[in-house]
Amino acid sequence: MADERDPEQSASFVERHLQTMIMAALGAVCGWMAMTTQGLTVSVATLTEKVSNLQESVKEERSQLYTRADADRDFALRDNVISNVASRVLVLEQKDRK
Repeated sequence: MADERDPEQSASFVERHLQTMIMAALGAVCGWMAMTTQGLTVSVATLTEKVSNLQESVKEERSQLYTRADADRDFALRDNVISNVASRVLVLEQKDRK
């Protein structure tokens, strides 16, 4: 009977050590996952801040764009100046004819 228990005890001994090694490996993997998750969290936070800054920059640049309304206003001013100059030229031409 002692011979029959020896293989069982040695199997149990190997089994316990195998379980210990597996638990150690799982612990290492869990630690690696935690560190990786922490690093990724920091990276995501950094990228989120950069995207926020880019959004603000785009918003600021869009507010400084030369819009169609600006162009229409400038064309109206130009047309008004041309009209004034044309009327002055007509007045001067009429004075020269008299």
